[in-house]
Amino acid sequence: MKWLLRLYPPRWQHRFRDEVAAHLEEESSWSLRTAVDLIAGAVDAWRHPEWFPEASPSTSLKGEIMKVAMPCCEPVHVSREEARQSSIEMIVISLLLVSTAVVLDKAFGDSIYAEALIYSSFFIALTISSRRTYFKGYSREARNLLTFLGAVVSYAFFLGVAALAVRI
Repeated sequence: MKWLLRLYPPRWQHRFRDEVAAHLEEESSWSLRTAVDLIAGAVDAWRHPEWFPEASPSTSLKGEIMKVAMPCCEPVHVSREEARQSSIEMIVISLLLVSTAVVLDKAFGDSIYAEALIYSSFFIALTISSRRTYFKGYSREARNLLTFLGAVVSYAFFLGVAALAVRI
């Protein structure tokens, strides 16, 4: 997973790469959360270089570096209202996507595209609604990127599954 550190700008890498790489080596297993945090952190590092000032001799304490290098790894407080809004958003988006897929299926006949939309609806809705909860701690740019990539990957996965199912 250390290869994800190459996504960061050179200034960030000069200051934090060794410390973060050492931290990643301490983690014995790969996790999706860490990968998402590293990707979102890279987006933030490129979009907001002012968050990462030049290195100084006193900035080698692991705790201080980890606070700056991986700010989104800790859970973000989600209020009851935000959780409720996220749940409603997820249900509404799921219903809209499934309804759209059913209409497309009726209008154009059996289609792997509509079938993939039906199967991926929940995952796309979950990704979009995560903007209020799990993705809350990230910058707007990182939330947009994670939401877009999550939706595209979900749909592409189920499109591939539907295409394979047709062949079987």
